[in-house]
Formats: sequence, C-alpha cells, structure tokens
Amino acid sequence: MAQALLPVDRQLQAAIPLPKTFSPVTNHPSLSCLDIVRHSLYPVPMPPRITRSAKLDLRLTPKTKSTLRAAAAASNRSLSDFVLESALNRATEALADRREFTLSPAQWKEFLAALDAPPRTLPRLRRLLKSPAFFDGSNTTK
Repeated sequence: MAQALLPVDRQLQAAIPLPKTFSPVTNHPSLSCLDIVRHSLYPVPMPPRITRSAKLDLRLTPKTKSTLRAAAAASNRSLSDFVLESALNRATEALADRREFTLSPAQWKEFLAALDAPPRTLPRLRRLLKSPAFFDGSNTTK
C-alpha cells in the first residue's frame, strides 16, 4: 500500500540541512525533499479519463483469484486494472500476427512481384461476371 506523502517535519529540517537544488519545472531553486520519491522533469498531461461501462464476468477458483489478487497488489494496482491490463496485453499478442507481419528483404521482393503480376484468369469468375445479375430484370419470371 502506498502511503500519503507528508511534509518534512520542521524539526527534521532544522536538524538535517537539506541542499538547495534547481527545479527545471519551476525555474526556481527548491529544497530537496526526502519524501519525494520521483519528480518528473517535464510536466506530463494526464490522459483523458474514459468511463468504462461494459462488464465482463469471470468464474474463478478461490486459488486463482488469490493469485491474481496477490499479483495485483505486488503491481500496486487494483484487481480489475491488473486483470484488464493483462488481458489486453495478451489480446494484443494474439492479434499481432493478424495486424502486422514482417518480411525479410527476399520475401518483400516476392510480395511486391506478386502484387505487380497480372491477375490470373479465373474462368468461373469470368462466367459469373458475364451472366446477367438477378436485379437486372432479365431473370424475372412471367
């Protein structure tokens, strides 16, 4: 569990002189603070908040749920966020070969040659395209 950051105790400040540093964010000198774990050098805008309204139910064994809960706690995330992020990562991996594929230079040349080649003749497709369409009116029964 993350604890809320508290201001440095005044007595501690008096007992331990803290060195002055330069803050690139505010362009002012600032005191180093032992409570600050990490400070970004550049302000990063927060991502827009998206309301999640769809629901997914899972049937789990108590042992599986306990394992997921422990992993979520170790990652400092809620169980829902942990499961959602893990599932999305796995979905991205599963779909990767359907969205992107890499070719060696030889395969790329072969692929381009196939694209540039004249189309094959397909007699059945040619017959189908030459026959009158159903809605052309020539197939109406009287």
